[in-house]
Amino acid sequence: MDGWLGESGAELLDELQAALTRYLVLPTPEGTDAVTLWIVASHGQPAWQHAPRLAVQSTAARDRRSAAPGPARPRPRFATFAMAALAGIGDCLPDTVTDRAITIRMRRRAPGEQVAQYRHRRDALPLHGAA
Repeated sequence: MDGWLGESGAELLDELQAALTRYLVLPTPEGTDAVTLWIVASHGQPAWQHAPRLAVQSTAARDRRSAAPGPARPRPRFATFAMAALAGIGDCLPDTVTDRAITIRMRRRAPGEQVAQYRHRRDALPLHGAA
């Protein structure tokens, strides 16, 4: 990404993009740029009046496991406005969401594309530093 945020901003974007692509293959360079910029925008969200949704759609199901819901707890009431990332398989997200979202249509990793396996204990802390 070119230095439109200045040298330190460009370095930040490059570091974030490198961390992202270490664990994830996105379908296009433009999709990688879009996710990187969406992550950066999420940190400035309190200053925005509107926030784009990020819709990540898989072309097919591979693993349909889901976690069982936990016990119901009382929910505190507070005002909410936040960046949102949504994921789905196929075209399951409604048009009213996707026509206002940055949509990334995923694909399976090609044979020559390599990524590192993400391990929460090992990788979470360094990634929090990058974000």
